[in-house]
Amino acid sequence: MNTITLKPVKDKSLVRRHPWIYANAIARIDGNPAPGATVTVHAADGRFLARASYSPQSQIRARVWTFNEREPVDHALRVLQAPRAARGRASAGDGQGHRRDAPHLRRGGRPAGPDRRFLRRR
Repeated sequence: MNTITLKPVKDKSLVRRHPWIYANAIARIDGNPAPGATVTVHAADGRFLARASYSPQSQIRARVWTFNEREPVDHALRVLQAPRAARGRASAGDGQGHRRDAPHLRRGGRPAGPDRRFLRRR
């Protein structure tokens, strides 16, 4: 089986459920995973962290499918994840197309630009 082992302390983001694994976080790759292959991700001490899709050409070498060791990565998982992702995107806004997580944007998604109160007059 294809396995990625992370460097010590590089597992912190995965423990916090961040879904990306960067190239500089990888200590070792066991097996010869093809692009898009599912790999098992382990911490430096050997404990299971995630199952991820491998991308050898990207700086983001793996993108996590699941953090659950018992959950198989198959078509059923993708079918389950799609509605969850859609609900997550919908809850990021106010229902009218305005995103709560982007305070730097004006209504309609336009960049806000500098606040005139803080510009110096000459």
